[in-house]
Formats: sequence, C-alpha cells, structure tokens
Amino acid sequence: MNITMPQVWESKTDKDEYEKAISEIRQQIRQGNIYQVNYTVQLHNRINSNLFELYNRIVIEQGAKYN
Repeated sequence: MNITMPQVWESKTDKDEYEKAISEIRQQIRQGNIYQVNYTVQLHNRINSNLFELYNRIVIEQGAKYN
C-alpha cells in the first residue's frame, strides 16, 4: 500500500473555545454533576490520496479488530 499519511491536522476548535470547555468540565466535576467526560475536538486535513486505501492503512496500523 503506497499511501502518504497526513502529517498536519488542524482543529476546528480554537484555543479559547477549548480552554472554556475544559474549564466548564472541571467546574461540573467539582460540583459533582459529572465524574467523567470524553471531550473531543474535530480535526481536519486535505487529503489527496485514495480514501479507501487511506482507510485500509488506518485500520491496519491501529491494530483494532473491527472495521
């Protein structure tokens, strides 16, 4: 499989938004309203490769037994 993996990803969440969200999560934890959060941000990148080949490479490299 001859495909180049993207090296630079950009977040759709800027630093201020991220810090505000983390602050709110911490406050909610301190107040006892929540005990765990899986906070995620969306990343994007322009890919000039075959997407099916890229998907297959990601599946192979992550080693998980699902697809």
